[in-house]
Amino acid sequence: MAGLAWIAVALVGGYLAYLQWTFSPYAGGSEASLQSFALINAVAAVVTLIFGALLLVGPTRGRLTGSIVWGALSVAGGVLQMAGGATHWTIFLATAGAAVAAVLAWAARSNAPAPLH
Repeated sequence: MAGLAWIAVALVGGYLAYLQWTFSPYAGGSEASLQSFALINAVAAVVTLIFGALLLVGPTRGRLTGSIVWGALSVAGGVLQMAGGATHWTIFLATAGAAVAAVLAWAARSNAPAPLH
């Protein structure tokens, strides 16, 4: 489930990056800032898509742990963008989706068998 959630978050994040990039010429003085956020969100969308794909292929404890950490970073990044004035529905959806995906990864990791030594 976490893999599918991450793929959905990646799609929303990619759409957000597209919106930010296309809107940046009309942003006035904050054009560079908006372009920076667009590039960050585009890279984050690609990384998020990779996390989702890896979890679908094989949800190992290591991948699930990485997914939880990525979720925390994604939520922090979304909150920073909202604090900076981002109000489009996509930022809210991407941030909430990252939180949900991280919780799903945590739940899956909690139920995964411990590694053999």
